[in-house]
Amino acid sequence: MTRHDPADDLERRLLVLSDRWYALIVATVEAWCAFEQELGGILRGRAMSAMDGLNEINGLLVARGLLPAFTRPGPAPSGGSAAAGATG
Repeated sequence: MTRHDPADDLERRLLVLSDRWYALIVATVEAWCAFEQELGGILRGRAMSAMDGLNEINGLLVARGLLPAFTRPGPAPSGGSAAAGATG
């Protein structure tokens, strides 16, 4: 059976970590789309690497019977990035 609510501090921290990695991926893909001509595939590769990290974190959550939230990042603070503005 899978759950949506963390049972302990470790699960809460893993959910926060998962959301932060997800925000990083979203911000990287947005930047890749906006600057693909200038940067080529550099940001695509970074996004793919970040996805591998997110997959590892979410694998830990699923192994504990907890579903990852995939919380969408909020708007970036003025002068910042979406990843920096992620909360959790």
